[in-house]
Amino acid sequence: MGDPHEPQDQPQDAAQQPQQTAQARGAAGRPGPAQTGPAFSERLWPAPATWLLVPLGAAFGAATGFIGGPLWVVVGGAVLALVVVAWLVTASSVVSLGDDGVLRVGEARIEVRHLTGAVSARGERARALRGPLLDARTHLHLRGWVDPVVLVALGDPEDPTPAWLFSCRHPEDLVEALARHGVAGPVPVHVPLSGGLPLWGPGSREALDAAAPRPELGSDRGAQGRPAD
Repeated sequence: MGDPHEPQDQPQDAAQQPQQTAQARGAAGRPGPAQTGPAFSERLWPAPATWLLVPLGAAFGAATGFIGGPLWVVVGGAVLALVVVAWLVTASSVVSLGDDGVLRVGEARIEVRHLTGAVSARGERARALRGPLLDARTHLHLRGWVDPVVLVALGDPEDPTPAWLFSCRHPEDLVEALARHGVAGPVPVHVPLSGGLPLWGPGSREALDAAAPRPELGSDRGAQGRPAD
């Protein structure tokens, strides 16, 4: 009597096995809470023209050691060239956003939960943020050979630093990554009391003059309008 029941149990087990396998795969492939956005990382290497400082440094070192003889010419040129290379490598800091939700700009780091907004800027907008619209309390990490910048606002009212402004060659990608982490609010922009601000866009000066003392820039997301690399 036991044999006739065996074929009836097999379809039930066969039906349960795919369901259990699917549940196991779902549990194994489910991302953890830290995986809330894509990672972003870039090193702010100097522009090619900046590396011309290396042979210039070597020539200056060689000229300085010329009075000591041929040996000092070689030593002086080599030492000063290595000093310039070390300085350029040290200055090429890293800007990154990890899956752990930590924004790293050079030696500084901050968790994205402390950020309330992010905006990217290039060209005239970047120059305005670095100049007339710059709040003196802003934490700066700028490199002269990188024109685009990212401005992120800090949401802690007790923090004396209201924002970070730093160089970034692909600012739209970083702002998009921050938006995936929930950083998508407006960014306060410091406006000095004097008029005649060299702002961007038609009619923007009049609109900003009529606004509050601390108007806000909307968060720029994605690669819309981003020039090709």
